[in-house]
Parts: sequence; structure tokens; C-alpha cells
Amino acid sequence: MKKIGKYLVIATGIIALTSCNFLKKEYTTLTYSQFDYATLYNGLTPSVGDVNLLIVPIEFSDKDSFTEEQLNNINYSFNGYKDDNSNDYWESLKSYYNKSSYGKLNFNCTISDVFTPSFSSSLFVAKENANLDYFETGTHVLAEEVYNNATINSKPIDYKNFDSNKDGYVDGVWFIFNAGTTYEVFNLRYYWAYTSWMMNTKANINNPTFSTFANCSQIFLYEAEESNGQDAHTIIHETGHMMGLDDYYTYDKNVHFSSSGGKMMMDNNIGDHDAFSKFALGWITPKLVTKEEEISLKSFGKSGDALIISSDFVGNAFDEYLIIEFYTPDLLNEKDSITPYNEVLKNNMFKEPGIIVYHVDARIAHINLSSDGDGSTYFYVSNDISKFKKSNISIKDNYITGEYYSIAASNSKSKKLGENAYFLIEQINKNNISFYNKSLANDDSLYHKGDTFDSNSLFSFFSNSTFHNKKKINFNFTVLDINQEEAKLKFNKI
Repeated sequence: MKKIGKYLVIATGIIALTSCNFLKKEYTTLTYSQFDYATLYNGLTPSVGDVNLLIVPIEFSDKDSFTEEQLNNINYSFNGYKDDNSNDYWESLKSYYNKSSYGKLNFNCTISDVFTPSFSSSLFVAKENANLDYFETGTHVLAEEVYNNATINSKPIDYKNFDSNKDGYVDGVWFIFNAGTTYEVFNLRYYWAYTSWMMNTKANINNPTFSTFANCSQIFLYEAEESNGQDAHTIIHETGHMMGLDDYYTYDKNVHFSSSGGKMMMDNNIGDHDAFSKFALGWITPKLVTKEEEISLKSFGKSGDALIISSDFVGNAFDEYLIIEFYTPDLLNEKDSITPYNEVLKNNMFKEPGIIVYHVDARIAHINLSSDGDGSTYFYVSNDISKFKKSNISIKDNYITGEYYSIAASNSKSKKLGENAYFLIEQINKNNISFYNKSLANDDSLYHKGDTFDSNSLFSFFSNSTFHNKKKINFNFTVLDINQEEAKLKFNKI
């Protein structure tokens, strides 16, 4: 993560709503990648359809060359090689996202020829860690070299083959470094895993340019002890950022646990994506609870079933609401429910089936920054997406200036926009104990048979049974029955 002045512009995540002027009332189709013209960033990686990623092995001349086994492991981590595109350890990037999206997203990952930069690894690290102009950082200089000189099968790259949505930007680029010892990467944070954007490039339909990219040392592919170099956890997490998802852990100093409970891909790199993320990426259409009734939820990992409680729902993911899913420890959750991939964190997914309730506040802020980095921030209340203005930003003396739209809330209090912003996504612990700076979620945090969600008694999360927007939470529920395949909930109007 890097900052320009006071404002975050290169990060392991993005917190922006995007929009497009041809959409009027079909709010449920609104996703991050469809509407990125109103944000700080252009050219987000598409989250639906056949999407073409370019994977570039970066071989610094002053480091040991990639072995054939290492290059094979890069391919296996992105593409897999079994019939379902998984790999020997767990999932590849391709297999994970195809399963997580219920078949709506298919990544085609092309591995380029090994690329050797004109500068050494030590100069790259120096550029990454120096307080340089935004466009002079190591990854940005590297990206420009790659764009101009990288090859596939010794031939120049036709970047039109990597622009599946025809927006004039390459869908996404990954740089995997041959550099970095365990100490350098995990202690010094050299060759760290993060996502960034080329904010000085413009769309070009005839010769698509780089915008969204991610990078990391190959050592991340060996993070799980039994992975044998095929661990895709980190590249799955970072690719979530490439499509627009924020980090759900916290950057706040002296705070060890985030509000989301840690049991999700965009928090601690484990398990399947959560219901809010899948909604925002265009993979699910949750049902809005509108009356007293019994509702059956099938396993979220298998079906994409999810429910929303909202007193004034705008119809898309970028609003405030409760979202409910039925978690089961199978499919993409199974491996991480049994064995922690990270021996330092030692964090597992839930081992039991149960109901998860998230409080989401993804309301949109309109930001207008002055030349010194200060400016106004206010919630954007119109539901007419066609009224969103095109972002108009520039970078001067390492400050962002201009106008754009973004989600106001963050799971890091230090990153929220405006005084009235809250957590972006918070898991509601049935025990009325917030996870923020206290602990990770566990099986007892889930709602099981006989448990009742009653917002009046959850005063650690809700003031007077209201949302942040001061609207009343209009439904409670009781879990009537639950098994490995289905959960039955009874909703009562308040």
C-alpha cells in the first residue's frame, strides 16, 4: 500500500462505485467493473464473462533464474491442470473464480515469456520504498517496460487479445518476481503482494493499454507448507482487488482484528467470497425480505442463495442493508476449514454449517478534492446512476485533486471518507460482541437451529435497532431448522 499525500491511490484494494451513463433503472446489474468511469481508477478487471489476464514472470538479472519447475508452478497456480482446472494443492485462480462465480467468470490466464527488466532487483526495491513521484515507483516503471517489450512465444504481444470487454484497457496483468527470501518478503515487505493502477494511461481500443495490475514474489505460491509452489490464496485475494473489492481486514494501527471476523477471502485470504462481494461483482441476485414468511436457503457455496433486510433498498450492492447467507464447510471452504494455509495466522474457515449475517454499508460518497488534498465529502443520495459525473482527477506534487465517487465506508477506520462513514462489512456475532480489535469469528458466532436474530438485543452493533442511515431494521428472524444442504428461517416484521 502506498499513499499520495493524504489520499490512498495505490492499495491492496479499491473502494469505488463505478457507473455508466446508459443505465437508468436496472440497478441490480450495477457492479464494480461495469461502471468504473466515475472512480479514481479506470480499466478494472471485468468480473463476468471470459476475461483474459496476462501473467508475466519477472526475472531480475541479479537473482537466480526461474527453474522449469517454478515456471510450471506459476502456470498451475493460475490455470491448474486437472479436469476441473484445480491443482494438486487446492484451487488455481481459474478454478476458484469459476466456482465462486457459479460459472459466470472464466479467467483465461496466458503466461508470457520470462521478462528481464533493464534494472536490478535492488534498484526496483529502492524505487518501491523511496518517496518518489507516483509514476516513478518500481512497479510503474516495470509496467511500462513490460508493455513495450514483453513477448509471447518470442513474438510481440497483441494487447487486443487481452481486452475482452473492449474498453481500451488490458483486462489485467500479473507480475510474478523471481526475487525475495522469506525474510525479505514477510519481514521487510520487499516484492510484496499488492494491486495498483496505471493512472497516467488512457484507453485505446486499437492498442489497449495497461491499467489494473497486481504483483508479488513467487514465494507467495509456496506459502502453505504442503502446497509445493501451487498455493493460489494470495493471487486469488489480489485478483479480487483487480475487480474492485476492498480489503476487509483493518490497516488501523494497534488494531489486530477487523469487523468482518476474518473468515473470508478479502479478509484473511481464506475460503469462498462472501455474499456482499459476490453481489457487487454481479454473480448473485439476493432476495429482498418484504413480508413475514418462512424462507429456505440452500448452501451459499452451491446455490448463491442470499437474503437482504433493508427498510429502503435501492436494488444494488451499493447501499446499506443486512445480507444473510447459509455457510457450509464444503466446496471452496472445505480445504481452509480443515487446515490453515498460513502457519502464522493459523486461521480456519468455520467447521460447522450455520447462518452468517453481515451488516453492509456500501453507500456512495462524492469526493471533491482541492489542490492541497483537502476537500468536501458527502453521501450521494440519487438512485439515478446516469447522473454520476465522470471522474476528473489529476496528480500534482503527489496529491490527488479533482472529483470522483467512492464507497465512503471501510473496515479500516483510518481509511473511511467523511465523519459519517462506518464499517464497510461487519459480521453480526450472535453473542452481541463486535469482532473489531477483539477476536476472529468462530463456529459459535454463527446462527444455528433455534437461534434468533433480534436487532433490539444486538446493541453492540445497532443503536435503537436502526441502520447507520437512521432507518429502522424492519425484520428479525429465527432459524427453524438446519442441515448440510438447507436452512429454514422464519422472518417476523418489527
